[in-house]
Amino acid sequence: MVKWHYAASEGQWETASKCLRLGMEEAKNLVELSRHPIFLLTPCDGVTKHASYPNGLFNEGLDDEPMFRFVEFYQR
Repeated sequence: MVKWHYAASEGQWETASKCLRLGMEEAKNLVELSRHPIFLLTPCDGVTKHASYPNGLFNEGLDDEPMFRFVEFYQR
């Protein structure tokens, strides 16, 4: 999901952060409404070179410093 969010947001952390926060709110709602334990996977798939993700035209910083900084924000 890291590379997916990076490409979909064109490297803009603010855009990706909004998407992730909405997903966390949805997970919180799921827990509250289900009234039983649930299991959630963390949205981190690592970064691979050879995978197709949204916005295939956006490759800026994919294997460079911009992606490294994006992953740092993502993991925190």
